[in-house]
Amino acid sequence: MLDKVRENPNKKAIDIYHEIKSDYGMEVSYRTAWYDKERARGCVLGGDANSYAQLVWFGQKAVESNPGSTIKIEYEPETRRFERMFVCYDAWTKGFQFCRPIMFIDATFISNKYRGQLIGASAKDANQGTF
Repeated sequence: MLDKVRENPNKKAIDIYHEIKSDYGMEVSYRTAWYDKERARGCVLGGDANSYAQLVWFGQKAVESNPGSTIKIEYEPETRRFERMFVCYDAWTKGFQFCRPIMFIDATFISNKYRGQLIGASAKDANQGTF
């Protein structure tokens, strides 16, 4: 199972269910296939909690390699639970100066167990490109 998830981390549980049935001739429940997929995915990619724990390291390294950038990470004071993060690379700041004076903002929901929103901003440059 681990090798199959390593090949395709976005493999669906129903595909794993059918592969177990065809490869091994075993009947497993969809829930078992889903749970096994999530465990294998955690082994391959690491868990969500581990990813959130590495945000401070990411912020430090991003500022070191992109001088002039701004990265702010906020946590709940008591629990140290991640709340929000702001990232603005110096190149983005300089590039937005040459864009048209209108900004487009879009958001998507993060639907893992931590929930939240990811918000992004973009603009049109003088060449009609998206920045």
